Amino acid sequence: KIKIPKYFRIPIISELCITEYVIRCYAKSLNYVPLPTQDKSRRYSINFNLNKRKRWGVYARVIKTLFDSLDDSVKNLPQNEKIKVIMEKKNHGFGKACNIGAKHVEEKYILFLNPDTKVFKNTIKKNIEFMENIENNKISIVGSKMLDNNDNVVKSCSRFPSISTIFFKSTGLDFFFKKRGMLMREFDHCTSRIVDQIIGAFFMIRTDIFKKLDGFDEIFFLYMEEVDLSYRSSLLGYNSFYNSDTECFHRGGVSSEKNKLSRQFNYLKSRLIYSKKHFSNLEHKSIIFFTLVLEFCSRIFFSIIKLSIKEI
Repeated sequence: KIKIPKYFRIPIISELCITEYVIRCYAKSLNYVPLPTQDKSRRYSINFNLNKRKRWGVYARVIKTLFDSLDDSVKNLPQNEKIKVIMEKKNHGFGKACNIGAKHVEEKYILFLNPDTKVFKNTIKKNIEFMENIENNKISIVGSKMLDNNDNVVKSCSRFPSISTIFFKSTGLDFFFKKRGMLMREFDHCTSRIVDQIIGAFFMIRTDIFKKLDGFDEIFFLYMEEVDLSYRSSLLGYNSFYNSDTECFHRGGVSSEKNKLSRQFNYLKSRLIYSKKHFSNLEHKSIIFFTLVLEFCSRIFFSIIKLSIKEI
């Protein structure tokens, strides 16, 4: 028998695999011993497989994706035959990194968990119980209520993108017409319900559905990959469910907070990729106009207003 390190222990009731994106944050996400910080240019895909036994325990297969010289992050992992490290030569992006981890999954569920997310004691347990309920067999994806640093509920559920919702998002009008934008601003997120898509920060999906859909579309480098996956899942007749009975902490923006310009570029690029993939040619051209013209003008306009208010 192999002794499981304390910072790999979480309560479980069923099989589960967790695929992470940045290794340094996983221990922090469970409020356990953090791993040493490494260069933020590194990106990791981590594959944690939970034991079937009804006890505290988790073992991990770690998949490391990097595009520069090695650091000591993996060396600081405990020696355990259940930890597998696969080296990659470059940063593949979020979707492909997660797909690499998912190829090694044989468990019933996969949980994609962001590095800026902390799960609480029963977060995973309750979501598995929900998915195991036979009445929920048409639910392919489940997410949890997100809390910020002040324990405020973060609005995280969205509608599928459409030419209308993107127009309101690009112009900033979704702040005033809350039911017209992609983000469900009118929903208080305090009750459970079926939604178009839940945030990718805590994204639990049935493994068989994930593999049937061939995982995340790797054409998306960062952003919109979970939206695309949720939409394709809905085309198979499955739903996404927001489970307000489970909670987790989400800081938001950690993966790209050091470079807001790069973050915005990747988001807008992914939006255009999504529209080209799922919209008509005319709608796609409209989205290009919204993105390159309307949103640019809108951001300048609202920036001027904010500066004027500060001066007052």
